[in-house]
Amino acid sequence: MKKPSADPALIFGVSLLLAVALSLPTLRPTLHGDVDIADAAIRFFFALALSWAGVYGLASIIGTSTGRHERRTPPPAAAKERRRDDAPRRASRGDASNAA
Repeated sequence: MKKPSADPALIFGVSLLLAVALSLPTLRPTLHGDVDIADAAIRFFFALALSWAGVYGLASIIGTSTGRHERRTPPPAAAKERRRDDAPRRASRGDASNAA
């Protein structure tokens, strides 16, 4: 399973704060009754959706550019040498079958 590049709760929190900041000019007249509550809610929803998409895209770009790539296998020259215990065992003379 692929690990997310950033914490999803952090992405949503930042986008929520950004959406509130973007819709603040609409929220003030809504509190005074100048803008309908349904219109303000739709505008806030679109501001939240756009800010989430922007923050998620930015976090994805930053996450891929910070070097979180898969580990590469070492080149064969840098591989460890075999120990004597790791060498394949040879059959001794007593183990050989006489199928004659």
